[in-house]
Amino acid sequence: MFDRIVAGYAGDQAGRDSIALAAALAALLGSELTVVFPYQPLLSAVPAEADEERVREEVRGLTAAIEVPEPTFHWTPSSWPIHGLHEMARYEEAQLIVFGSAREGMADHLHVDAEDARNKPA
Repeated sequence: MFDRIVAGYAGDQAGRDSIALAAALAALLGSELTVVFPYQPLLSAVPAEADEERVREEVRGLTAAIEVPEPTFHWTPSSWPIHGLHEMARYEEAQLIVFGSAREGMADHLHVDAEDARNKPA
């Protein structure tokens, strides 16, 4: 159904919710998971590798109780993280994007966007 899932993570509650949902779906469906996180190389005093390791540790903590294979990780320099998610989903040919929202209620934190199969090239 969904061979590859792309999820956004920024370390906030919406990102934690996004990872929890994406990991649960990946485990249930046997999907590969890619985590996309924001990183501004020109503005950061931390090297990309160090920031990625921090994100890996946080995601491991969030997914410890879920039997999901180790996700792949990619950073995006996009000032609009949703653009980075869409770009990575297109590149990875993902069928599902999971991302969080900046709103306050739990129902407002989770969004699932399934790629419309009609938009895929034949």
